[in-house]
Amino acid sequence: MVPGPRDARIVDISHRLTKISSFLVHTFSHPLPAIIQSLLTMDRLNRYTARSSTDDTVRVLTAFLDFLPPEGKSHLETDLRSFNTDEDVRIHAESLVNHLLSPFKTLRATPNISISSRLGMEDSIENILAEMAEPSVRQARLKRDCLRRDGNKCVITGFTEVSTLDRDDITTPAEYTECAHIIPFSLGSWKDEQEARDKAVIWVTLNRCFPSLKQKIAFDHESINNDCNAITTCADLHRKFGNFVFAFEATDIKHSYRIKCYRPNLLSLTQTSVTFHQHDSRYALPAPELLEIHATVARILHASGKAQEIDKVLRDRDEISVLAANGTTDIASILATTSLSRLEKSQNILPGVSLDHKAKHTTSIDRSPGKLKENIRN
Repeated sequence: MVPGPRDARIVDISHRLTKISSFLVHTFSHPLPAIIQSLLTMDRLNRYTARSSTDDTVRVLTAFLDFLPPEGKSHLETDLRSFNTDEDVRIHAESLVNHLLSPFKTLRATPNISISSRLGMEDSIENILAEMAEPSVRQARLKRDCLRRDGNKCVITGFTEVSTLDRDDITTPAEYTECAHIIPFSLGSWKDEQEARDKAVIWVTLNRCFPSLKQKIAFDHESINNDCNAITTCADLHRKFGNFVFAFEATDIKHSYRIKCYRPNLLSLTQTSVTFHQHDSRYALPAPELLEIHATVARILHASGKAQEIDKVLRDRDEISVLAANGTTDIASILATTSLSRLEKSQNILPGVSLDHKAKHTTSIDRSPGKLKENIRN
């Protein structure tokens, strides 16, 4: 199809922005004004050519740019402007999905990850690996402490934990509750050195997108079982919170949140807001910064369409395991027609999460007694 006058104007504007970009980058040593950064990033995305009708690179990156906090958005804009090819842009988008969205939603281990070039990140895989001496373990203490803090009730429904009722109490509304992590527990747990390295990549990506996580509240893999990273919920709501069916949106009142529901057909709640109360001052309330990260990931998942895509991948996986047991399906062909391979077999990571663009080896972690850090104690 021959480009029309409007297409020609868009190309001309794109070329002009590219020239302006080159001039500004070489002229100013200090960071560019935010509006200029945004314009130049939009220009880079406008120049991206999709590989196929299913290429959602621009949609994914736009969702991140729309919802990341200012510092995270600035990092992403800097990364995107540094790419010379569309393939670099596509890999970056895929990396954000594989090393942030997918691990948060699926709670599953990531695949073995090769190393790509470093673009001046504050953290490196090796720095985080050096701190990851021992994986966290689920703690009964955490549920007990959160129950005390939350008044022995689900913070959303107000139903009382069954185990705290008197034996003869048959009138008080009650439910079996669970301790729901805000930043997934799986990010602090691993089985071997390779999985530890994969989790380190996720932490570097997370810190890149949400700098306040480390800079403001010093939250890392050892903080997974802290009181501020957990809430008491009914078992069903725990699963739906982890699957980003709903999220807590901050209001002007501290520790008060609006319940944002993304799948109304899956969530039957009469209330639309919640306020967290500290019934036991020994235990910190859920950190607003962590709830904001969960809410932001929820916005990006649903705006980019990745929430539905990942759900489909998991359904396909369940169907494969059932059908395979009967020998009635070709597993390889199903994998080839779903996005499972892209989510689980990608060998690309964010340009900034590495040490050396030539490095492709797995770094050993010194686990000798003298080098092990004490496991988390709260």
